[in-house]
Amino acid sequence: AGCASRKYYQVYSFDGKKTIEVRKGASIAVISPNNTKINYDIADRITKQIEEKGFLRAMSQEKIQKAIPEYPQNIIFFELDSDSENREKPYISDDLKLILDQYQKKLKVDYILVIWNESLETITYHPNNNRLYIMPVFDRLIEYPSGKIVSYSCFQQYRMWYPKSLLGKYEDEAVIDQMISDLAEGLMKRFHVAAGFIPYVPDKAPEKGCCIF
Repeated sequence: AGCASRKYYQVYSFDGKKTIEVRKGASIAVISPNNTKINYDIADRITKQIEEKGFLRAMSQEKIQKAIPEYPQNIIFFELDSDSENREKPYISDDLKLILDQYQKKLKVDYILVIWNESLETITYHPNNNRLYIMPVFDRLIEYPSGKIVSYSCFQQYRMWYPKSLLGKYEDEAVIDQMISDLAEGLMKRFHVAAGFIPYVPDKAPEKGCCIF
């Protein structure tokens, strides 16, 4: 099987240089717009990345749940992966924006970062049974009290898994977990560079045989 049918896209409003104004020391909440494990884990890993860097005060997922008992819940009712018109723009539905504004009133944070994955696609290549995992990801960073989107991204996180044998068992859970960790680390590196918190250092070229796309 091939992946020619999948449209590749990658848009970062921050990448490699200072492009956004983010107040150092400000508070931020990372929001999962639905209750899937993948999206909750993405929000949690990114929160921990922000805490680790120490430039912003990140609200933990547990504190968000305490302030908003119904969180996480499904608050997103549109898809972007198949929407070529809005996919690479800072689009957000009026309904989702209204709910995030209501969240902010309860959380009382300076920024809300809403981030989500819409689907997980796998492509198996024969005869070796190598499997490619594709995770489309979208995010919007909203500043308050203005309520304006100050940055956004849309990209596809890739990872190739190579079985140890033709009868090897697919390790979906472990692969997805590593994809989420790579996603959180990479995205937050770009974010902190764009905010001017850390200098830009080019990524090293992947080693031969590396399975991360």
